Amino acid sequence: MKLLRRIISPVIHRFGRFYDRLVLYSEYKSQEVLEPRNIKERPMEYAFVMNAVRDFTPQNVLDVGTGMAALPADLRTCGCTVTASDNIVDFLPRGWSIATGTSSTMT
Repeated sequence: MKLLRRIISPVIHRFGRFYDRLVLYSEYKSQEVLEPRNIKERPMEYAFVMNAVRDFTPQNVLDVGTGMAALPADLRTCGCTVTASDNIVDFLPRGWSIATGTSSTMT
C-alpha cells in the first residue's frame, strides 16, 4: 500500500499541475490585449476620490451623476454621509412616463 501511494500520488499530482498550467495558459491566451486608447480612466477616478477622502475626511459627500457606479456605497463604507443624484430618465424612460403619465423626456 505504501509503495502504491509513493508511486501513484506523484503521478496524480504531476497530471494535476499539468492540467492547471494548461487551463491557466489557455485563459491567459484568450484575454484581449488592451491598447492604450481602450484603457478606462475609472480606476484612476476611484483612486483620486479615495485619496481625497483619506486626506480631507469629509462628513458629507454629494455625488452628482452617479449612474450605476458603486462609488456612493464605497464612500458610505468609508464613513461619509452620501447624497447621490442622477437623471433617472436616462435609466428608466419608459418607467418615468408610466409613473408620471407624461412623455419620457423631462422638461
